[in-house]
Amino acid sequence: VDSSPHVSTMIFTYCEEDGVVIMSSRLDTDKVRNIRANPRVAVLFHDFPVNSEEFSPKGCAHKSPGTGRSPGTGRTNSVTLYGEVLILHTKSQTSDQGLEEARMREQKYREMHLRMHPTYSHFIEGDDVAIFVVVARSGRTCDIKDRVKQWQAGK
Repeated sequence: VDSSPHVSTMIFTYCEEDGVVIMSSRLDTDKVRNIRANPRVAVLFHDFPVNSEEFSPKGCAHKSPGTGRSPGTGRTNSVTLYGEVLILHTKSQTSDQGLEEARMREQKYREMHLRMHPTYSHFIEGDDVAIFVVVARSGRTCDIKDRVKQWQAGK
């Protein structure tokens, strides 16, 4: 790991019950090496419009059906979470301490992630695939008009 930033597009699942974001990755990737060296991350979620017409911040002269507003308004928001990633991969855990609890957590999150993304099972299942749990400490939201709201976890 040379401490260079690493950006990667990933599928995710939000676990509302636990307030965490779930992702997964093979163990032999740069992202896993980087997270093991420094588990602090920034994760960007962006709500892209369905079609390119909607992406225009100026929108069009007509209104979107049923919304009463021009396309492009209210559909391009982003959320950035700042926090830490826990890597769950009990097959590579060297200590028996807390192993059963970790195994149950890993299984719960892996099954939840797979239910949300069954066509991406090759990124979620396998002996060489770890589950990531992103625990947010703070975040910010931003809309198409650059209105930014910041927040801290627990506040």
